[in-house]
Amino acid sequence: MKLGKRIGQGYTAEVFEWGSDKIIKVFRPHTGGLMEYEWRISSQVAGLGLPVPSVYGIEEAEGKRGIVYERVAGPTLTQVIAAKPWRIAQAAGQLAALHAEMHRREAPGLPKQKEMLERRIRETSLLSEDTKARVIERLSRLPEEVRLCHGDLHPENIMMTAQGPVIIDWMTGVSGHPDGDAARTRLVLDYASLPPGMPKPVKLLFTALRRQLCRTYLKEYIRLTGSTMESIEAWLLPLAAARLVESITEEERGKLLELVNRQLNG
Repeated sequence: MKLGKRIGQGYTAEVFEWGSDKIIKVFRPHTGGLMEYEWRISSQVAGLGLPVPSVYGIEEAEGKRGIVYERVAGPTLTQVIAAKPWRIAQAAGQLAALHAEMHRREAPGLPKQKEMLERRIRETSLLSEDTKARVIERLSRLPEEVRLCHGDLHPENIMMTAQGPVIIDWMTGVSGHPDGDAARTRLVLDYASLPPGMPKPVKLLFTALRRQLCRTYLKEYIRLTGSTMESIEAWLLPLAAARLVESITEEERGKLLELVNRQLNG
């Protein structure tokens, strides 16, 4: 079977049409075993009864190998918010409800959350060895669980289909503590940089919308799960340090370094 039209691309992979109702995610040569890693996670998650794309297998076409997924049609939750900002409270409620439902599942077979965070903290070159040790020590004190965690849940990873919301991009999925997963969502909503070419008025609007989305999401998530703001925020330090190894802007990197220093020395 030949690759269809390319419909998306990123640093690690390209996405092509695969027949009329599927897509194939083809990984770039430099990614090593990332395809098998994502396949293992996506396959386990697909069996847990959540609204996620079906995953069919690994296929080869035109000398390239990739994972075949169900094609999910619809706008992202980000696009819905941009088109109807007055419905942001509803969007925040959907995000919180999906996250709370996810965290009711156990996933002991997935990579461990705290091990993944520690590995990333050790990899960054932006922190001194002493600072890394202090962050890791704080991480070691945090509670452990074996709940299903997405590792990067935010509105861009939720597709709003005709059948309801679908959670995509499970490559960061781990087994861990729900508070850490909610804290990651809070970190992205509060600190992730907007596209650099965005006009200033639009950027100001989106910044305000994200802050409101974050506040409302956290309030609803806490109501649904019985968690607390304090237990969620306890995860911000290791999450901020671990995010420093990701492909983020200089602006966001600076904000995260300030957060790490403030958490350690404040």
